Amino acid sequence: REYDWRTVALVASSYHLPRAFLTFLKALDEAKMTETVRIVPTPAKAPLWEKPLGMDESRIQLLDSELFKIRAYRRHVVSYADGLVYLKRWES
Repeated sequence: REYDWRTVALVASSYHLPRAFLTFLKALDEAKMTETVRIVPTPAKAPLWEKPLGMDESRIQLLDSELFKIRAYRRHVVSYADGLVYLKRWES
């Protein structure tokens, strides 16, 4: 609100982006700003099948653990359904 932002690019690793998006959307929802601020989820370009530097798991394996975290942190994220409604509203 302080900067009157209308669009925010959310850049994250492809495996982390779903949880980051649902978390940011939860914050917008709590601030009553989902109608005025558009989040543009933007994956950092990197192959899903490779391991990030210094990590033991591939990005696709890390995505699996991120999806588990979405279920585990339900109070801190919006639902997949709410995320899709939000994206569809901004896409139309």
